[in-house]
Amino acid sequence: MADTALRLCLPALQAAATEREKIQRVAVALAKRVAQGGSIYTFGAGHSQSIAAEFCSRAGGLAHFTAMSLEDLREDNRKSHLQLSDSNPERDPSNGRQLLSLYEVTARDALLIASNSGRNAAVIEMALQAHAMGTYVAAIVSGSHCAHESSRHASGHKLVDVVDEWIDNCGVPGDAIIPTRSGMVGATSTIAGALIAQLISIALVEQFEAQELPAQVIASANIDQRQS
Repeated sequence: MADTALRLCLPALQAAATEREKIQRVAVALAKRVAQGGSIYTFGAGHSQSIAAEFCSRAGGLAHFTAMSLEDLREDNRKSHLQLSDSNPERDPSNGRQLLSLYEVTARDALLIASNSGRNAAVIEMALQAHAMGTYVAAIVSGSHCAHESSRHASGHKLVDVVDEWIDNCGVPGDAIIPTRSGMVGATSTIAGALIAQLISIALVEQFEAQELPAQVIASANIDQRQS
């Protein structure tokens, strides 16, 4: 079991080691946008939603982040497992444009997109549209998976082609890395993505403090505040 756990964590540790300069550059760019009055938006479809959420409204995180979801565009509610199993919304390029419009993302803002494959039309269209209007755009992607598959966007571009910076989560094509008789199991993108999200947040706070800007750090809502 310990060996399996280590294998699952290795891509995350590799990403932390090899992508540190990119993480730092992203943090510098985000701090610049916030200092100029901009906001930071995060997005991920399917299980990449968890990476977008990792930045937003959590203990030890920053209030500067706002997470977007494809479910924001739905007129009817549905159960969570159906949301996660439906890949059609992330293949529709119009959904990327609609989310930018819904959240009123502007040229002064920044956008962080999590997508393991970097091939689906919604995230690519979102990045294209945001970048075209001047928004800073960064992504968390599996470089190996992205290179292994073709684009599903009409332009033929992949997410890594249309962003200012992309961070490799060092995962493999298909995400899962543990072989069993029943198939490959043990996806690594969530583990690596969560670590990258935390490293970006920490680097961002360091940027704020270096520039003597207020860092809106969120304390846990589940700890009673006691007066000393």
